[in-house]
Amino acid sequence: MRRKSKVEMPEILKQALEWGKAQHPDASQFRHAALANSVSYLVTGFSGGYGGPSIREHCVSYALVGDGYNIPTQTNLGLMTMSFPEGRLPQAGNWEFGRACEFAAPICYGQLPAIAGQIAASEYCFDDDPNDLLELQASL
Repeated sequence: MRRKSKVEMPEILKQALEWGKAQHPDASQFRHAALANSVSYLVTGFSGGYGGPSIREHCVSYALVGDGYNIPTQTNLGLMTMSFPEGRLPQAGNWEFGRACEFAAPICYGQLPAIAGQIAASEYCFDDDPNDLLELQASL
């Protein structure tokens, strides 16, 4: 499969945002942005677009890693996620648009994944849905 270029990223972001709004019309703009950014990352391999990275965007990345692990780094980020792709899931940049939407949607629109608290504590996150932040705060 041909990896998409960064030039194609704006169109993929727009298509993913439209897809999310059509499938989840009552969801917040924060969650729509998380989906669009995540789908763009899966399809093109490039991050960014509509703000973020939010906790939910990081959750999508962590789900992609699967059997990966975290190693300490000397940067202010603290940890770097390493993975050993074994073929169960395509690597970022190698996803088809529809499959990327279906993979990211439950994470971006569903119940906040259990790993979200750990991600919020260890990753740089912003542009989060205020309801997600309240849910995390209540779970402490």
